[in-house]
Amino acid sequence: MTTLTLHFTEEDFIQFEKFAKGHHLTLSEFARDAMLEKIEDERDLSDLEKTLAKDDGTRYTMAEVKQSLDLES
Repeated sequence: MTTLTLHFTEEDFIQFEKFAKGHHLTLSEFARDAMLEKIEDERDLSDLEKTLAKDDGTRYTMAEVKQSLDLES
């Protein structure tokens, strides 16, 4: 396991600690989760930008999708 040292203002530390305790997390769990979530958000944004670049603007109504899947009864 690796140790990471972070420097915060006292006010920030208190806010982080209160949040972590309120969510039944240790400060380490909260920090780790927040960092991993930030990485995931960046990846999601990158995937969205790639998808939008390929988007030709075609849209289908729900009825058209159901019909193409032969789900209408």
